[in-house]
Amino acid sequence: MQQSVDRRRQQGLQAYFSRLRWHCHFMQKLEDEPAIEFYNMHRGYDGLREHDFNPTRFNAWKTGTTGYPLIDAGRDRERFLNNKRSV
Repeated sequence: MQQSVDRRRQQGLQAYFSRLRWHCHFMQKLEDEPAIEFYNMHRGYDGLREHDFNPTRFNAWKTGTTGYPLIDAGRDRERFLNNKRSV
C-alpha cells in the first residue's frame, strides 16, 4: 500500500516539475520576444481566418449558449480544466 502511495506521489511531483519547466520556458519566450503575445510565432498562420470573427457566435460561446451541448459544457467547466482539455 505504502509503495503505491509513494509511486503516485512521485508521479505527481514529476508532473508538477514538468509543468513548471514548461511555464518557465514560455515565460522566457515572452520575455525574449514580447511580440508573440500579439502575433503568430509561425508566420505561416498569418492571415488564417482573421476575417472570420463573428461577435454573435463569440458571445454565445462566452456565455455557454451555442446550442452545442459539448461546447457549452466545456465552456461552463473551463475554469476547472487545464490546457489539455478533456472535452
